[in-house]
Amino acid sequence: MPLLRFTKKLKKLRDHRKKQTIRKPRKNPLKVGDNLIIYELRKVGEAPLTKLTTKPLKDITLEEAQKDGFETIEECISLICEMHKCTPDEVFDVIEYDPQWPKHKIVRIRE
Repeated sequence: MPLLRFTKKLKKLRDHRKKQTIRKPRKNPLKVGDNLIIYELRKVGEAPLTKLTTKPLKDITLEEAQKDGFETIEECISLICEMHKCTPDEVFDVIEYDPQWPKHKIVRIRE
């Protein structure tokens, strides 16, 4: 199962307002139907990947930016470019998922 680590927008992630993430494409590409392991410092939960689109960052829509927890396209592009040291012309995966954990609850990883 692919792992996705989150460091930003954690409150929105935990309460299901964030149901998407924009990431650089992986060496081993993700596929619709993959069961993602979502975590921050510890496991948050699991989420089936429901939609995957690959596009230049500059082509992100307002709906995609908002699903990712941003208010505007500009805020989304700015933060992603800052985090990845990239330009808006670079290609990213837009990964939509269906959170399967209870809202506002962090599931602990078994020790």
